[in-house]
Amino acid sequence: MIRSGIPQPATSATAVLEHVRPGSDLIVQPAHGEPVTVLDAIEAAASELERVSVHQALPVHDRPYHAGAFGDRLRTIRRRALALIAIAAPPFRDGLRAAARDLAYL
Repeated sequence: MIRSGIPQPATSATAVLEHVRPGSDLIVQPAHGEPVTVLDAIEAAASELERVSVHQALPVHDRPYHAGAFGDRLRTIRRRALALIAIAAPPFRDGLRAAARDLAYL
């Protein structure tokens, strides 16, 4: 939701799905910036996705889409980004809830 022209933070990790369209390319923060709950939400919705590509250097967790478990619905690939998934929360603030809450409006 946008109020006064300022994007508001997402209220849940699943809110990112509103911005993932067929053919989307997503760039995910590397290493310890990995938005675990957001990636969990994206994987949970994999059956509803179409040709979504995720790029992440230095992933911390092994994920089914890394091994091609979802075929072309959700896969790892390196190419241009149409959406950016980013955590704006400082490290260790209050864990994953802060990461989901502070997800930047796409």
